[in-house]
Amino acid sequence: MKMSPWTRLKLRALVLADRIGTFRRDVRALAATEFALILPAMIMLYIGGVEVTRAMTANRKVAHLTSTLGDLATQTREISNTEMANIFEAAQAIMVPYPTGEELTLLLTFLRLDSNSVARVVWSDAVNRQPLPVNSIVSVPTAVQQPNTFLVLSEVTYEYKPILTYFFTGPFQLEDDRYLRPRLSETIGRH
Repeated sequence: MKMSPWTRLKLRALVLADRIGTFRRDVRALAATEFALILPAMIMLYIGGVEVTRAMTANRKVAHLTSTLGDLATQTREISNTEMANIFEAAQAIMVPYPTGEELTLLLTFLRLDSNSVARVVWSDAVNRQPLPVNSIVSVPTAVQQPNTFLVLSEVTYEYKPILTYFFTGPFQLEDDRYLRPRLSETIGRH
């Protein structure tokens, strides 16, 4: 039986419409396609979230380390070289599991404020940096300026290095400082 061209065209249009309808109803690969499109963004969000969390934890550890460093020094009347080494070692343990090599600098300084509230260095010790020179003037916040008193200044800086520098600009500094008063006596000797 011979079909007219018009009938053949209608039949082909029906077959094509049926195939298009089948294709539109078939959703088996739709989820995989959507997942493939969203996956890179999800990975970036995950890595960014992990990195931000690590940086915030390191910043918190720096603040805790600064407080502990000053607190350990204020709980004594005199500090020997061995005791100072122990204070620095105990304070550095707070940064675990973050590296504490050259990335970490510690400064512990004992200050005397004169009658005009000018703070001068009595003694200073440091790790991975130079201590402050004796009798040098240090600027202190007005909130802790009390004439004829003493202060312990603890300063910590940490160079935080992101895990994946491809996504971030590179290392950046985390810093903190604390001013504490001696607890057991008016002064803290250093020998």
